[in-house]
Amino acid sequence: MNMMSTPLVSVLVTARDNERHVAVALRSVVRQTFGSLELHVADDGSCDATPAIIESFRDGRLRHTRFEQSMGISTRRNELVERARGRYVAPLDADDVWLPDRLEQHVRLLEARPDLVAVGSDVLVVDAGREIGGYFRLPRSDVAIRWYCLFTSPLIHSASTIRASAFRDGARYDPAFPLAQDYDLWTKVLRHGRAENLGLPLTLYRVHPTQATRLRASERRAEQEEIGRRAIEEFGAGSGLTTESARLAWCLGADVAVAADELEQALDAYRDLVDRFTAAHRGRPGLREVRRCAATTLLRRAGRAVDAAGRALRAAAFSIDRGVAFSAAAVSASNSVAARRYRRAAGRLLVDLGED
Repeated sequence: MNMMSTPLVSVLVTARDNERHVAVALRSVVRQTFGSLELHVADDGSCDATPAIIESFRDGRLRHTRFEQSMGISTRRNELVERARGRYVAPLDADDVWLPDRLEQHVRLLEARPDLVAVGSDVLVVDAGREIGGYFRLPRSDVAIRWYCLFTSPLIHSASTIRASAFRDGARYDPAFPLAQDYDLWTKVLRHGRAENLGLPLTLYRVHPTQATRLRASERRAEQEEIGRRAIEEFGAGSGLTTESARLAWCLGADVAVAADELEQALDAYRDLVDRFTAAHRGRPGLREVRRCAATTLLRRAGRAVDAAGRALRAAAFSIDRGVAFSAAAVSASNSVAARRYRRAAGRLLVDLGED
């Protein structure tokens, strides 16, 4: 496609005080194997060298807007959405990195599947010391993604590509959730179509101590709970699901602490939610994945519990999926193999992109 024509993908990057990582993030975009893109970068009031680093890029596809005053990432992301001309929107946090064929893989699937409103993929975690750590696996099927979305983000923001029509139809980032805005966005985007995660690590996802989501973890959790409980209540509207049941089910599904005297009630609420969800999606592919994921959450929690609580959690897990012990072990082993397979190439990529 001639670059004078409308690009197929609008890449949206928001940055604030990201001088250490922003250059590598942007290089990972401009070196994509897929070339029909525009790159919008908004600097939200950085006080470090971030603006100068962005300005140093000489690529005709890049448009940089610098704001002296910070208005928050949600506001800046919404402003970039308004400028996007592409058929697809690909967000990138300024400290994350794309593998070279990330856009190519996502666009190929979106072009072939008009029913999909969003595509994501697995990620490899990169720590503050540039060490490639764990393999983060996302739910695969649309049904499993919708189950995850009752508790947390079912796609990684930087590892996703969204059909722009969802934004034209009203989906936006909500400034009321500055730390969980991506989770809130997915609850809206999924109203406009199906989603799928590719089983490939096409993004390197940074985890470091200075991230706002880590520094303000309790605030983020409160935002997630509000979003998740709302999603559960909307799903169960008219079915007699109580607000308290939604709270307890969310706590178990999101791996949040539940008081000992509430555990039995929470397990009942969680199993009831699983049954309601699978009944609502009966006949759709992915229900086995839903049961495995739901049961694995409880089994993982049981491994940290003691005595009666551990036994109750394990019993509940096996009541949801009798084969969960084997399937969870198989998934864990698969993730370990994938991490070893891709870790070296990811490390080379960071060096090639100029990572210090």
